[in-house]
Amino acid sequence: MLKVSQPAMSAGTPGSQSSGMSTSTQERSSTSISNKTSNLPTALFFEESLRIQTILVPIDLSEESYRALEFAIPLARRFGAAVHVVHVYQGARQLSWIATTPVLWPDEEIARRLACQVERRGGARPKTKDCHVRLGKPFEEIIATARELKADLIVISSHGHSGFKHLAVGSTAEKTVRHSPCPVLVVRAATRGPVKSAREGIVLEKILVPVDFSECAKEGARYASAFASKVGADLLLMNVTHIADFTASDPNIVPPEGWELVETARLAAEDKLDELVNFLPLIGISAETEVAVGTPIEKLVARTKQPDVDMVITSTHGYTGLRHVLFGSTAEQLVRLAHCPVLVVPSHHRAKWSD
Repeated sequence: MLKVSQPAMSAGTPGSQSSGMSTSTQERSSTSISNKTSNLPTALFFEESLRIQTILVPIDLSEESYRALEFAIPLARRFGAAVHVVHVYQGARQLSWIATTPVLWPDEEIARRLACQVERRGGARPKTKDCHVRLGKPFEEIIATARELKADLIVISSHGHSGFKHLAVGSTAEKTVRHSPCPVLVVRAATRGPVKSAREGIVLEKILVPVDFSECAKEGARYASAFASKVGADLLLMNVTHIADFTASDPNIVPPEGWELVETARLAAEDKLDELVNFLPLIGISAETEVAVGTPIEKLVARTKQPDVDMVITSTHGYTGLRHVLFGSTAEQLVRLAHCPVLVVPSHHRAKWSD
């Protein structure tokens, strides 16, 4: 199914066209495209415009942590934001790149050397005062530093010295996502290819936004719309209808009446996505919608594997009811398994540093 609406910056309502009903067990997806701005953006969206002025990047001296810098520095250039880095150590005050010859230094010297290392690895040198040295548990000190700076975004690698292939349970990145009141961009070591950047900053062409129609997901979509407009990326809003919700006792068997329910749910999801697109103020960008039938995490991860998706922006919880992050949820699995960076937006980020 394909729907095309009016061109960007004009008002209109997308047309619709329905496909026939399927009685096979083959998973299906449909896509619609909307190249337009929202008809009447609500005041809620504009209560707080997206302003990323301070970006914090935790550095643990691993190759993976420097990967985060590759995203943070050009992203900061795009938003006109300041980049701060934080290094947390749990033992003696040392910062040596030769493990067999530890050198004890004061924090000021560590900060200076850290700034030099950031310049060498990231192409831009922060001021020494913007390099923060902490002693304690990494995720606690990262959050504490972000609170002090009133950071708008944390950019962190999914693992450093842990050696885990994916995001490890209990890892610093996971705990940072779980406890951070501000959005966190998680960069995995397995993220494909070099970061595309131009003189004005990072280049992102398409951002995937998972949508389950919860209020939290709508908040994530609003954030994604503002973020995408700033970086010039198009949006792909995607909903996955789960077959298991309509199966009998055997999950591999979908009765005929079950497929009718699946088809009805799929068509309803298309309509809801169109409504959501109408709600979002798409300034200078387009929005594409897609409904897939299958297991949500499998479909979403597979979509991130496609080369046209550069980033995922997801909210921290949908129907789970958890206030901070979703333990074992689709979003948490997506952070672990996606083939591109994932930006996690807490549902409470509007009031981030006030509490």
